[in-house]
Amino acid sequence: MLAVAAGRLGPAVAVADAERLPVSAGAVDTVVMVWVLQLVARVERVLEEAVRVLRRGGHLAVVLAAPAGPPDEIDGIVRPMYLALLPPEGRQDRPELVVELARAAGLRLVHRCLTTPQHYGESPAEEADRLERRTAAILLDLSPEAFADLVAPVVAALRALPRPDEARRRSAVHDLLVFRREP
Repeated sequence: MLAVAAGRLGPAVAVADAERLPVSAGAVDTVVMVWVLQLVARVERVLEEAVRVLRRGGHLAVVLAAPAGPPDEIDGIVRPMYLALLPPEGRQDRPELVVELARAAGLRLVHRCLTTPQHYGESPAEEADRLERRTAAILLDLSPEAFADLVAPVVAALRALPRPDEARRRSAVHDLLVFRREP
């Protein structure tokens, strides 16, 4: 993904810590975060860093990772597992919390909507394979016991669906939050 971005944008692409961007204060008009906040250790610090690099009046656009649409056949099986893997306080990128933390960092919510649905084909077997490969960040450090208790039954349920190798039409919809740094 980084190589694709570098091919399109050239030397403007950098690998950096989201809490310490290699960008001067007030240097950019827009910061975009897509499926980022669920992965960082301190959401509030990442938002504060976005404010630091934004010019006054600049915008922060955040696409949250959690699915916001109704569950399809595959989601109906997978989502409860992901919810069970979350810490007791829930997702750290839930919209209400992000809005609250952004406000504390000096941002004002100016727009909230759902992304345009992205349609794709995927089979239950493909989702099961992805779970077994632990491609989701939340699965990376899962103990073998927790994987057996929480993930293996989901994999089995996906593979037990009728025609598990047949792609289903799926749609992804996510919350989009746009904030403005006050002048």
